Amino acid sequence: MGGGGAALFQVTQAGQLLAAGGIGAAAGTVTAIAPVTTGSDSFVYTVVRQTDQIMAWRQTAPGTFTAIETLRHTPEGSGLDQLALTTAQAGGAHWLLAASHVDHTLTSYRIEADGRLQITARLGADGGLGIAGPAHVEVITFQGQTYAILGATGTSSVSVVRIEADGALTVTDQVNDTLDTRFQGVTALQVVETGGRVYVIAAGADDGLTVMTLLPGGRLAGLQTIAHQPGQDLMNPAALTAQVVSPGIIRLYSAEQGVAAFSGWTLNVDPAGGITQQAGAGGGALAGTAGDDVLIGGAGADAITAGAGRDILIDGAGQDTLTGGPGADLFVFQPDGLLDRIQDFQPGVDRLDLSALTRNHSLDAIGFQTLSNGVRLTIGADQIQIVTANGQPLSRSDFRTSDLFDLWHIDVGVTAIARILTGGGANDLLQGGVADDILTGEAGNDTLRGDMGDDVLNGGPGADLLDGGPGIDTADYTGSTGSLRVDLMFPHVNTNIALGDTFQSIENLIGSQGMDNLRG
Repeated sequence: MGGGGAALFQVTQAGQLLAAGGIGAAAGTVTAIAPVTTGSDSFVYTVVRQTDQIMAWRQTAPGTFTAIETLRHTPEGSGLDQLALTTAQAGGAHWLLAASHVDHTLTSYRIEADGRLQITARLGADGGLGIAGPAHVEVITFQGQTYAILGATGTSSVSVVRIEADGALTVTDQVNDTLDTRFQGVTALQVVETGGRVYVIAAGADDGLTVMTLLPGGRLAGLQTIAHQPGQDLMNPAALTAQVVSPGIIRLYSAEQGVAAFSGWTLNVDPAGGITQQAGAGGGALAGTAGDDVLIGGAGADAITAGAGRDILIDGAGQDTLTGGPGADLFVFQPDGLLDRIQDFQPGVDRLDLSALTRNHSLDAIGFQTLSNGVRLTIGADQIQIVTANGQPLSRSDFRTSDLFDLWHIDVGVTAIARILTGGGANDLLQGGVADDILTGEAGNDTLRGDMGDDVLNGGPGADLLDGGPGIDTADYTGSTGSLRVDLMFPHVNTNIALGDTFQSIENLIGSQGMDNLRG
């Protein structure tokens, strides 16, 4: 890439690179590229340097690509941007994801059968994605869900966004760098899967990297932070590659900024092969293995017993009893207002994650009551009774903040994001969600249903049904040319582009640029 166009190569099984054609200088200076194959067709999407232009290309012959579309990522903006691209599959469809360094958003585009793009959703700070300067975006499918993992340089953050079946975007977690982690500025990001577990590796300008795992539901948990040592090339790492060489074994390669060398080392994330298991809603018992297990409680009173690995035990609603067994374990607690128990805590070895119980990641947010064989913690309405493995008492002085709070999780909630849906020339059905959606029918006799939220519905040409649903909804005719008459109560008198339109649960009208007659 760069210098005008992009060269494409095929990697053989022997590791050789074979020239496979490319995209010509018409693509400009390419700074991002994302290929996808849908059925028998292959497409490539590129970004022109320092612009918000996304170009779509179809492969018409081996190594030959023809431009089919150029679109502006932010039509109302300055035209200047720096986009990161990747593709994903969700809900049986293919999607292009674009992370914007300028407006700090993640946008999903549906890839149509002909390779053209249809914007579906745009997620930013108002939807729970409080980031600045996203520069890295990776996609992984985990337990039937598709997630985008974003690394943002300005906020030194790693975010997890679930891609819904219809292309909508939902933030499930975000963690920011602290003095206990090493991904300041997120200079590199890798996501790999092995043994049914997903590992997120983020490197930073603070000379190191942090290894995390993705939990069911889309939450991150910290596993290990590696600071620079001689021979590791982790002084401000600019590039990072992770490769699974065998189950539970990840090979890492890193290169420093401005240094013509790289180094590699091995991460044993789960060489014994653990399991991920979740209890049912009625309470029950879970038993782990000798590997690194993830055991998750349900809605009832659960007894969760892990084995000898480095396990993650997550309580659910209900009064739960957690036993970690040998190994460095992480106990994760969710708010339920009840008393939970840890039966065999190893001080200095095991950790707790109380970040879901309080936003105040400080020992001052916790009440400590020393017991003869441990300690009782009080965090708001929740209590945790910790029994030590050696039967010795514990007090506040036995804990550091990093022993009780895992990563610095940002309060994002699980927020439904506004949908931006656009139809085509057929008779389309566009369905909004619970947020404030924008539905545009274009040509055809379309049905637009806003559902919850304060929605904006624009039917376009054709006899359209605009159904706002609950909320304060608007029928929008700003794209119409010439004068028109729109009557919400007596739509049979509508004229121009509104002719044939009917309305349900529409409270507001926006007219055209002409001399309009608008009636509620």
